[in-house]
Amino acid sequence: MSKKKEKVLMEWEVSAPVLKNKLFWYQLAVVSGSGALFVLLLLLGLNLYERHWEQIPDSLTVGGVLFAGMYISFGLIALAMFFRGSVTRYVLSYSGIYQYTLQRRSKLFQWLGLLGILSGKSAGYTAAGASMLADARSTVYVEWSEVCCTEVSSGSHEIMLRDEWHTKMQVFCPQEKCEKILGIIQSKVKREKDPVAKNTPESMTFLHKILFTLFGVIFGIFLLPSLPVPVVPLFSLIMLLIFLLALWSDGKKGRVAALAVLLLAIGLPAISAVAGGVSYQKDGAAYALVIEVVLYFYFAFVAYLRLRRQ
Repeated sequence: MSKKKEKVLMEWEVSAPVLKNKLFWYQLAVVSGSGALFVLLLLLGLNLYERHWEQIPDSLTVGGVLFAGMYISFGLIALAMFFRGSVTRYVLSYSGIYQYTLQRRSKLFQWLGLLGILSGKSAGYTAAGASMLADARSTVYVEWSEVCCTEVSSGSHEIMLRDEWHTKMQVFCPQEKCEKILGIIQSKVKREKDPVAKNTPESMTFLHKILFTLFGVIFGIFLLPSLPVPVVPLFSLIMLLIFLLALWSDGKKGRVAALAVLLLAIGLPAISAVAGGVSYQKDGAAYALVIEVVLYFYFAFVAYLRLRRQ
């Protein structure tokens, strides 16, 4: 039995720019930075664990070069394929908004993916993976209930549909239809007219908690080896466990745990520095000290956010 087709409020086609698309370049930086950050954290972790602090500047250089190389390479590929923009069709319905990319682009990526698999080489498999990702994004759908607010850029005639923490969809409009499209979207986004909801601090989303937990575990492991400010590893482990309790608990228990993390993140290095001093016996200790301070600052900052958004 076929599904009943939803009534369309409005639809249009537009050429979405790439060169002047700030969101695209920002997302490209996030993707490139995520890959470079993974390698950088691995290298820094080895430097701290093996106490080869003098190698920290080289690890930072490797991470920076990797980020720049990925960002420039992916950017040039995107410009080569979509320099004149990507023709996109938008459909507004009663329940949400659809975004469709031009079909001939999807077919091109499918052929590239097939040729990549048939080549039998690692570069071919990479191309195949890229083609599947591109095709997966050929149709995007966002429900109005998922959107909390909109941001309008009159110069480029684009509307950002956002939830509590990021942009769900970037909507490009023809200049002559921009006001009408914005009116329909704002009428569907119910929370757009609720200033109280927009100004009230939102509680942490599930994805926020996952990200904070991931980095908390990584940074907690970084604190276990002997660092320039000597802290007993058991205390760092206890702080990490309380940190996880603060993230995933609500109410009074979560507030108490977050306050405990905040006190430990500030107190442990301060007490240790006064009692045990700071070790500068090895080359590169200053770099390791900066990393240690940043790690404790991370735990203190997340604990503060958790206290503020309970």
